[in-house]
Amino acid sequence: MRTVAGAGPRPLPVATIARTAAMVLALAVAAGGRADAATFAYVANHQANNVSVVNVGTGTVATTIAVGAAPYGIAVAESRGRVYVSNHLGGSVSVINTDTQAVVATIPVGARPAGIATSPDGTRAYVANFGDGTLSVIDAVGNTVLVTIPVGANPNGVAVRADGARVYVANSGAGTVSVVDAATNEVTATVTVGTGPAGVAVHPGQPRAYVVNTGSATLSVIDTNSNTVVATVRTDGYPTGVAVAPGGNAVWVTNALDDTLLRIETAGNTVAQSVDVGPYPAGVALSPDGAVAYVAITEGDVLVPVNTATGGVGTAIPVGDGPVSLGRFLFQRPDGVFANGFE
Repeated sequence: MRTVAGAGPRPLPVATIARTAAMVLALAVAAGGRADAATFAYVANHQANNVSVVNVGTGTVATTIAVGAAPYGIAVAESRGRVYVSNHLGGSVSVINTDTQAVVATIPVGARPAGIATSPDGTRAYVANFGDGTLSVIDAVGNTVLVTIPVGANPNGVAVRADGARVYVANSGAGTVSVVDAATNEVTATVTVGTGPAGVAVHPGQPRAYVVNTGSATLSVIDTNSNTVVATVRTDGYPTGVAVAPGGNAVWVTNALDDTLLRIETAGNTVAQSVDVGPYPAGVALSPDGAVAYVAITEGDVLVPVNTATGGVGTAIPVGDGPVSLGRFLFQRPDGVFANGFE
């Protein structure tokens, strides 16, 4: 049964902690969308307090890692071989070493941490603390919080610009996006968007950020040079997750209440495709070439691959209870080798 009330970020099922489970996926997909031994999804199982490490190629769980209470968000630092997990009810971030598939640090952050993202060089992690309206900036090398920045009410999604210079925080309770200067750790602008902004993603090569607004069922397109909304796209269906194609030609949005995945063309900001993917789709992540979109199906407890050219839905991969995703969660092991032999 689908519920939408509870004690977490409203835009995602973490808002329904009493009923639903949360999971966030971090995906690595080889060129052409093909999976190999280095292709893993890190699945945060909200009710089980652990992370399932899924081989996307074989569709099997390689190992399960215990983390903190109610794990929710996941971000990766590929060059450093680290995965970061926000523990929504633990007020902490678990750091996983992908060589050993073990937690090597637990970092206290703010109240009810939600979305999390890393800088391009992997030296910083940014965590939205839904419960106290702040953003924790983590030194990802020393595993310590450098500074805590006040943002808007109930921050949820986080994204970092491709050059690492700006951080975008979707404030669900305020209907705004806070723009943070990564050099000074100060909020330099606040952009009004729709009602209940949740996921946020940035364009890889153009001055654009994309924010899904659950309450108004829209996608806000922000010009990151002027920090103004330049387009609003109607999505319907409680938009929850968002990801930009690696080539920047499309934005993919999950509609949780109508069980679809939308393709929105960035050239005209128009909906070009709608794919039925399963009950309550939440997070979405794309392969490096954009050929495959992976969607977390919250009420089906599966991860579903979608051919982005044809809209064809592949074989569902069973995961944990209540999978969800928010932000950019692509992980690709640079050398293709894991020290402990996981395949």
